[in-house]
Amino acid sequence: MASQLSKLAFWRSTSSSSDIPSLLDITLDDIAAGLDSGKFTVLDLVRAYLKRINEVDDHFRSIPKTNSDAEAIAQSLDDEIKTPLHGVPIVFKDCIVTHDMEATSGSTVLLGAKPANESTVAANLRRAGCVILGKAAQTEWQNFRYTNQPTGWTARRGQCTGTFFPNMKASGSSIGSAVATSLGLSFAGVGAETDGSICNPAGKASIVGLKATAGLISRDGVIPNSNRLDALGIMARNVKDAATFLSAMAGKSEQDPLTNEIPFEKIPNYPLSCATSDLKGIKIGVPTSLVGRLEPEEARSFEVAVSVLEMLGATVIHNVALLAEERWRATTRIRTLQDLIDLTKADPNEDYPNHNVESFEIAANLDPASQEFKELEAARDFVKGEGGLQAAMDRNQLDLFVTPTYSDIPGDLITVGPGIP
Repeated sequence: MASQLSKLAFWRSTSSSSDIPSLLDITLDDIAAGLDSGKFTVLDLVRAYLKRINEVDDHFRSIPKTNSDAEAIAQSLDDEIKTPLHGVPIVFKDCIVTHDMEATSGSTVLLGAKPANESTVAANLRRAGCVILGKAAQTEWQNFRYTNQPTGWTARRGQCTGTFFPNMKASGSSIGSAVATSLGLSFAGVGAETDGSICNPAGKASIVGLKATAGLISRDGVIPNSNRLDALGIMARNVKDAATFLSAMAGKSEQDPLTNEIPFEKIPNYPLSCATSDLKGIKIGVPTSLVGRLEPEEARSFEVAVSVLEMLGATVIHNVALLAEERWRATTRIRTLQDLIDLTKADPNEDYPNHNVESFEIAANLDPASQEFKELEAARDFVKGEGGLQAAMDRNQLDLFVTPTYSDIPGDLITVGPGIP
């Protein structure tokens, strides 16, 4: 036990330059102040993060690939005009395409793949001044390879674990982005979510997970699960920093038609919303029937959080009902889903059949022209529309919903139109 505690103390410490704030606590304001004053350079900061990765990530396996160009990029940024995200080191979930590293979804069958174009979200963050440190581990194929797939396992890197005790189990396929951000291996992590893949691992890592509405951030260049449900987001250690990233990531793109539904031409300056804690006039709904069975400590923490919102002036409406509360199930050399199934079975690194391809095979057997598929689509559209959160917000004149990180709410119920983060 003593040896495990000593390891935890090591993992939760940092060994960066004395002029750089602790990588566990550093904020965007700290980075801007340090760069402006000359206490450290972008290159110093990037080297501190790379050193931290080398020190501890063998224990967690959260970053399967670091960017060999990171230091050169950092050095070039030291001579440029500074922006709110200037010189900030970040990682991307391994399903998001960047031009300097392959995106594999954790699978060895995509090693060496070189897409023609970088994802819009990566290009946007590069323009904002970010340094891409590497790719973050994830659950292979975004947890859609098979039912009861172990969270955080990939053929590419093995098992990624949580942050707070040895071999901690985590939750959600964007686990690497959460672990790296929590442990100070990266300032922030870009994630992708179909159903809980940003919010759940962020909750387990005690950081902020901001999942944008599907279409607010372009999804082109992201290995998909569902065209209607997939969304991108950011993990950071405080809300203001996450909001700053959102302003840089969001926007319309010709490569993702869903972004055309964004209801404004200019992306809002989201961090300005963090300038006040006054919630007077804000109505918040709590869909109590969907909160699920919480552990006693979780329930107490959630109640405290709701009471804080009330103390800040918000009106909280409990027991808000939704019309639809049911869950339902969906769908290089790889050109078809069957190609992916065959290659995964054939590659010994994929450890088939110990890690099977059940979800792939279910999806492969669904015919989009069939009546069954059309009925599933209609049911999903009802859940997203009249039966979902947005309709409940309209009926009750709410500004937002609040729920615990882990609840019984299906992902489809929280998917609404672009422009609503």
